[in-house]
Amino acid sequence: MALDDKAKKHEPERYQYAAVAAGFLQGKDVGSAKKCLDKLLVDMGASDEDIKAGMIWNAYSDNTQERIQGIAKGVEIYAGKYEEALGKKTMDEMFERYSAEFDKYLKPEQKEKAKNAFGKLGNKTYEAISEQVAQLQEIIESKTKKYSDKDKENARKELGEKYGNIYNTIQEFENLRMSKLMAPIRESTIKDNVSERFSAKENKGNE
Repeated sequence: MALDDKAKKHEPERYQYAAVAAGFLQGKDVGSAKKCLDKLLVDMGASDEDIKAGMIWNAYSDNTQERIQGIAKGVEIYAGKYEEALGKKTMDEMFERYSAEFDKYLKPEQKEKAKNAFGKLGNKTYEAISEQVAQLQEIIESKTKKYSDKDKENARKELGEKYGNIYNTIQEFENLRMSKLMAPIRESTIKDNVSERFSAKENKGNE
């Protein structure tokens, strides 16, 4: 499952269903998380033989407990790869990544303003921005005497003027993309659940 040059071009999209699966696991929806893992393996080019050989940490085991643990392990690993790939994107690249969303939600002059805002941090990576935001929030929210009121005021100003709009926009667009990917998978799981409950086998005893 090593990445080749062609596959690398698809990052972080190559791992996006692992990020979706992580959301399902938080809601304890193992069935939908398993469907995401199936899609992830297809996108990665894994064969059925690979899967049956247990390359994804027992995610396809007949043992229920092993299967749940395997799915969680696979999702953990590849969701991490998604976050890692996303973190390497510069702000210029992130603006291009969300070009369709900006076109949909903003007027041309607003999009130009957004482009300028992202451009000011153009070479900074999303990982670096996230770390900076976390540091500023730590200062702002600190309950100790480590930071003075002036420190907190400066942190609020820097967060608001330099990072806030960009970071929040990225977070919202990522959540939007994840929710769009989750919807059809969840619907498919519900369909399977209902179908199984009212299958001919289940209803046979009621005839």
